[in-house]
Amino acid sequence: MFGYCAEDIIGRPISILIPQDRPAEAKNILEKLQRGECLKYFETVRVRKDGTSMDVSLTVSPIKNDAGEGSQHFQDRARHHRE
Repeated sequence: MFGYCAEDIIGRPISILIPQDRPAEAKNILEKLQRGECLKYFETVRVRKDGTSMDVSLTVSPIKNDAGEGSQHFQDRARHHRE
């Protein structure tokens, strides 16, 4: 869909798919997830590997462990995006 093979994309920040004219979008999404909110049918734009834009509808939910706490992976990604 985005033109990346697994080796190109695994381990890279999701922000590489966000257009440069939407710099606050990832931060806003992460803030909502940290509050435990879900984003359902969030209409936005993402960028393919070749640089072309595509309209997408996202549903984003927080990742929690069995105790209902934010997962370590999510906490690490959120910290990375705040820095």
